[in-house]
Amino acid sequence: MTKSSLILLAVIAGNSLVAHSALAQITEQPSEAIDAKVTSIKAKNVLEGQTSNKLEASLAKLKSLIADDYDFMMLTALDDVKANLQATPSLAIELEALLLEAKIKQYFGAFSEALLLNAQALDIGEQLQDPILLAHVYSAYGQLHLELEKTRLANQFYDLGLQAIGENNPAYRAHILVLKGQLHVFNGSYRQAILLYQQAETLLTADSITQIELQLAYSQAALKLGRPEDAREALEKLNPTFVAVFSSEQMLKYQLLKAQTYLQQGEFQQAIEIALEQLSITYNSRFLTIQAQLQKLLADAYLQLGEMREAYIFLNRYHLTVVALDEQKRNNKVLQLEAQLNTRLQQQQIRLLEQENTLHATQIQQQHLQQQQQQKEHEQTKKKWGFFAVLFMVFVWILYRRFITQQYLARLKSEVTKQTLELAQKNKELEQLSYSDSLTGLHNRHYFTNIIEDEIALVERAFSSTKASDAYGLSFALIDIDYFKHINDRFGHGAGDSVLKQFSTILKTVIREGDFVIRWGGEEFLIVFRHALRDDVPAIVERLRTRVAHYPFDLEQNKPLQISCSIGLATFPFNKQNVTAFSWQQVLELADLALYGAKKSGRNAWIALDYQAQSQLSSEQLIKQGLAQAVASKAISVQSNLTQPLQF
Repeated sequence: MTKSSLILLAVIAGNSLVAHSALAQITEQPSEAIDAKVTSIKAKNVLEGQTSNKLEASLAKLKSLIADDYDFMMLTALDDVKANLQATPSLAIELEALLLEAKIKQYFGAFSEALLLNAQALDIGEQLQDPILLAHVYSAYGQLHLELEKTRLANQFYDLGLQAIGENNPAYRAHILVLKGQLHVFNGSYRQAILLYQQAETLLTADSITQIELQLAYSQAALKLGRPEDAREALEKLNPTFVAVFSSEQMLKYQLLKAQTYLQQGEFQQAIEIALEQLSITYNSRFLTIQAQLQKLLADAYLQLGEMREAYIFLNRYHLTVVALDEQKRNNKVLQLEAQLNTRLQQQQIRLLEQENTLHATQIQQQHLQQQQQQKEHEQTKKKWGFFAVLFMVFVWILYRRFITQQYLARLKSEVTKQTLELAQKNKELEQLSYSDSLTGLHNRHYFTNIIEDEIALVERAFSSTKASDAYGLSFALIDIDYFKHINDRFGHGAGDSVLKQFSTILKTVIREGDFVIRWGGEEFLIVFRHALRDDVPAIVERLRTRVAHYPFDLEQNKPLQISCSIGLATFPFNKQNVTAFSWQQVLELADLALYGAKKSGRNAWIALDYQAQSQLSSEQLIKQGLAQAVASKAISVQSNLTQPLQF
């Protein structure tokens, strides 16, 4: 029994691990080894008198169309390849065509068809007993499972590929090592990935296709480890001649890595120029993941330059793209479930046909018994009882098969229900992830924008039913870490990330139950104090400022670092006598102005703004005359831990 047959049986039996392993997505030809093997077999065909020019041309056209963002003309090209294969049979090219067709089917979500195509390709590989072709099929299986986040299965298939190739082809062995390295990068094991890349480099000669893959992958891992110098060195090793003829996807990855290198080295303007140019290329294309990375890079670069508006725009676009990617992953998992269900229903139909065939055979047997009864009258009684016995057994067998079928359908229905519930749970978890900051674990702006309107509505109802002096407000405290850029420049971004995590922990210990903390962006945080009397909040803010100032921030190998923070505070409603006089957006902007004043007045400080009812100052008047004049005219009162004059 071949391996492809085993895979099909696994799908029928409901073995999810083996069944998933059959859903392989084949990538473009990864190295010169496959083309060399196909060329050698085609040369043999020519010696045998077969002409393969048309077959080669049609296969090359199909590869070109697939590489060209899945142009729909590829379906016609695929038909041409099949027609030419009938005229000029070639098992090696047939295997390659099957993998390409499976790639197309997989791209458009036809998982069950892709399963059959890859199984056929595996059968041909076993028939040819060629280690390179077998390794190619195994590596394709591994790449699909990596895309589906089945990392354990992906690693197993890569190991099968290495076992198949052995030491016979160093270049293709290096290619599979690069793929395994990318798997380690996906799992966050960047140092293990670097070791595999170094091992692969010893197997390669200069200016090979795999060498390009290796340098790009090495650069990515180096950036993950915060080593931009190593990443730039790897990119500079690439031959400019090869770079000039990169595919669209290779060029996007190459330029993305260059931009990330500039970003980590503090060359923010160069990073922005590259990222903007490449981002325009990704629109209306299949490169959603690269598009999201470019948007995040632009947000980080603009943030470092202090251009908050541009940073906010690209951060919003990044979140929208991530939501689209998450939706795409959820759809892929639903399609997998549908493919399994369709396969099982097909197997059920096959069983029903087998039952009908058995019944037909039983009827023939009954006719034969009747003929024997007529021919041998002296055995009539014996054969009569024999006939009834056989008929009874058939009846019992039919009832048994019906019972088994009903049991199978019940189990299938139960499994579909279970998997549907699991998928719903995964969707819920993905939604929760979209509301959280990946570095600190705090809520993000997406979460804030989803809940703020409900919180404001609660406050407005409370003020409409209670005296203004007794109602609770919603206080916004904007917090910024002082001189955070100096920490990144002096100790590196890894140290900066560590400071952000420790700072987040301090914020969580200070807030009350029911309040929530949001990472507002970069080193800026927002605390929303719910059900708070505005006179109580300054004491909490002062406690937070003092705790941060005395906290020894641990930077691992460096000495503990003392840092400080600046805080701006304002409460909604800003005018207690007229709740709608200032919107929550305007109150948040006032908190931001107070934060700016705290920084301008010397940092390590907090400033709280409050409205003076007797002033009758409107939001339009405040915008027109500015905060400094409003404070000077005592239309707005100010509280602070600072004793010296404040600057706005």
